[in-house]
Amino acid sequence: MALAGLVCASPGAETPAAVPLSLDECLRRVYEYNETIQIRELEWEVSQKKVKAERGIFEPQFVGSIQHVQNLEQTTAEQRISLATAILDEKNNLYDSGVEFLLPTGGKLKFGYSLQQLNNNLQLQFGLAQEYSTFGGVTLTQPLLKGAGYAATMAGIRLAAGESDLAYQDYRRQFMLILAQAESAYWDLYYFQDLQRILGESAGVARTILKDDQVRLQAGQSSELEVLAAESGLALREAKAKDAHHKLVEAMNRLTALFSAAGAYSNLVVRAMDRPTLRATELDYFSSMGTALKWNPDYLSQLRQVTQADIRLAYAHNQRWPQVDLKASYGLNGLGDTYGSSWSQLQTAHYENWSLGVEVHMPLGGDIRGRNELSAAKLRKQQALLGLKNAEVQISTALDTAIKRTQGLRDSVGDFQKAVDYNQRLLDAEVARLAVGKSDSRKVLEIEEELSEAKRALLESLVAYEKSYLEWELGRGTLLRMQNVDMTQTQLRDRLVQRLHLSPGATGHLFAEAKTSYEKPAPAPAPAGPLTHPGPTAP
Repeated sequence: MALAGLVCASPGAETPAAVPLSLDECLRRVYEYNETIQIRELEWEVSQKKVKAERGIFEPQFVGSIQHVQNLEQTTAEQRISLATAILDEKNNLYDSGVEFLLPTGGKLKFGYSLQQLNNNLQLQFGLAQEYSTFGGVTLTQPLLKGAGYAATMAGIRLAAGESDLAYQDYRRQFMLILAQAESAYWDLYYFQDLQRILGESAGVARTILKDDQVRLQAGQSSELEVLAAESGLALREAKAKDAHHKLVEAMNRLTALFSAAGAYSNLVVRAMDRPTLRATELDYFSSMGTALKWNPDYLSQLRQVTQADIRLAYAHNQRWPQVDLKASYGLNGLGDTYGSSWSQLQTAHYENWSLGVEVHMPLGGDIRGRNELSAAKLRKQQALLGLKNAEVQISTALDTAIKRTQGLRDSVGDFQKAVDYNQRLLDAEVARLAVGKSDSRKVLEIEEELSEAKRALLESLVAYEKSYLEWELGRGTLLRMQNVDMTQTQLRDRLVQRLHLSPGATGHLFAEAKTSYEKPAPAPAPAGPLTHPGPTAP
């Protein structure tokens, strides 16, 4: 009989061309080739462009106009006395140019120059063919209440910067979810890979026992019932092994799909090389929560939403004031029968022109728009605070659950390992009894099935431990830091340029595509730390 050391490889367990894949290499490929991560990077770059666009409000603007005016009208009796004509016929060319600035205080400053080329029938009385009137000066319109001040002027820029921060945190969140999804898929691959091996060994034991029973039946030392029981046990185990193989292929496809953008990795057959491990470090709730409040992108996003709400509320308060604008101007006039003489007279500064006044705009209905926008801003602030509190509660609950589950699974691994060791010794003893005719194959198969289930339970607990530890890291928001890929916004911009092999100004045509981003379902959570306790089986 060949009952000692029963080991059998999984039937059709894996393709000889399978590529060994470590967890680090898997995450590196996802980091480099996952399209969702690339889309999030482009979305963040889009938000950066919007910030720069908002800063453009301070860009000086050239203003220019050219106008030709023809006017033929009868004069009034009073005008006839002063103008000495019953008909006014004029053909004028008006030129105006200047540079406008928006000031940080909300005021608008314009340096301008205007020229009027005047042609009319009045000039003939003085022997003039035409006249040139020039003006050069500066005008200022400064809000005193509504729209006044640095905060009101910079509100749009600050909100755009806040949206950029939100896009950055959304990028970090999506990046972490994708990496967590990849790591979870990696452990699923390992699970079905090792499960197939366990079931293959179980089928090998059943196959050997069946052959032994057939030999013993021919020798008259066994019954047909025992042979039928062995055949049934083998068929059941082979069916389970085939099912595990199908699920292994599915798990492999789920994993490789996360970096399928790399053409070389399409339709790739891979084999997980790393094994689940237990960490010696105890997980602490309070330190984990403190870390989460510093790094978790969901919390940081909600915190930024509160800041955004504060900016909108302050701006809405400012807009409730009546619009009172200070208007001032100062300039010099020039007049002559030629352009040169008009310009020369302006330069003498003998003919000054200045004005100073206040302009008031006030809604007659109590400012319906401003009042409701202020109420909406207050509600947004309340909403943001509730969102922040909810984020704290969700993170706290997730961390507490992950910590307790991780610690519980860590303890259960030892119990399952004891069950595996016990059933292995029991199987060895029963096989020895069967070899000397003191047991039967049915009993051996029952014990072997219990051993197989114990191995499966141990494998499940180890994989569940890795996923629970992943959830803990995801809740803390440190998954990217653990993988050394948590970049600042400056580093992210440099990475985008390097990845696309483009100059910083050549990425504009990709921004529209980034706006059509899609969101993948949230995966299983987070990373790995120092390793101490090896898993029960080797791939």
